[in-house]
Amino acid sequence: QEDRSNTLQMSMPTMALQLHREVRKTCVSALILMRNKGAIPPLRLLELFFRIMAVVPDKALRELLYKHMVNDIRNINKKGKRDDKVNRSIQSYLHRVVSTH
Repeated sequence: QEDRSNTLQMSMPTMALQLHREVRKTCVSALILMRNKGAIPPLRLLELFFRIMAVVPDKALRELLYKHMVNDIRNINKKGKRDDKVNRSIQSYLHRVVSTH
């Protein structure tokens, strides 16, 4: 399963524009499901989703990506479940994104 997630994660941004809109949405939904099951670390998926958002003109897909990213970060910070290490890595990544653009 790790191999499949790696393949999907690596090829998704480069081939996103070549895929049909429904196929893109299905791939993203599969990645979200894998993240919800704990098969993909949150930072890895966040980075991927930012790269996809940068190249895909599909507004509905960008909204799905945004909603998942916000909900995932919110769930990471739920009371009693907070993960400071993950929070620091996400903050660091977001700072790099903002400072480079």
